[in-house]
Formats: sequence, C-alpha cells, structure tokens
Amino acid sequence: MNNESCGILAHAIKDPKANRIHLVSRWPNEGQGSNSYPAGPYNNASGASGPKTWASLMCSKNAMVIEYVSGEPNAPAAARGPISTTQISNNPPTTRIIVGEAGLRKQIEDHAGTPGTSATSPAR
Repeated sequence: MNNESCGILAHAIKDPKANRIHLVSRWPNEGQGSNSYPAGPYNNASGASGPKTWASLMCSKNAMVIEYVSGEPNAPAAARGPISTTQISNNPPTTRIIVGEAGLRKQIEDHAGTPGTSATSPAR
C-alpha cells in the first residue's frame, strides 16, 4: 500500500517471469467503493494469467484483501509486511491474504467467517 493505492505482484516460485499477475487499485473516492469487509470502503481489481492462476484485490486506505489461486501446490511465499493468510478453498486451492494492522486483520477474518491457518509475516 502507498499513499493513494495498493497492489500485488505474484509470480511462480521457480520462475519469476511465469504466472505473473500485477494488480493495482486506487483507494475509493468519497462515497464510492464497497463495504464488503471492515476497514472499507474498498475498490476491486482482478486478473488472471491463465486458466489456473488468478487473483482478486480489494483495496482500502486501511487494508487489502486478496484472494489468490496460484496454480501451484503451496500457499504464496515471500509476502512482505503485516499479513495474515488463510486457505479458504481446496478446489482450486485458494488463499485469502489480508494486509493491514493486526486488529483490522482480525476484524476482516471474523467478518469473512472462514476459519483456517493464519500466519503473520514481519515487515521487510
């Protein structure tokens, strides 16, 4: 997240040029966006790099919520910053990644109602 937008860059573990998804979304303007999760409103961007690899990004001034299907067997690696990850589906393997302050991440996880394994990565 920066001062006006947030985004993600995802690539294959073994080949940084394969399965690349690059999404950027500006924060919503006053009175715009959705309130799908706490800490909103959010703007949404989504994209795919093939039939088995896609991502959806919800961006607010306070948090990001990403749903990601990597097309690979493991959860996303090398995520940077204060995040929580939860496996939300097995078919296809889908991961929800929440970026934001710990209290907001917990509120979003509770709102989403999807129990799972949560991990936090230190900021880099």
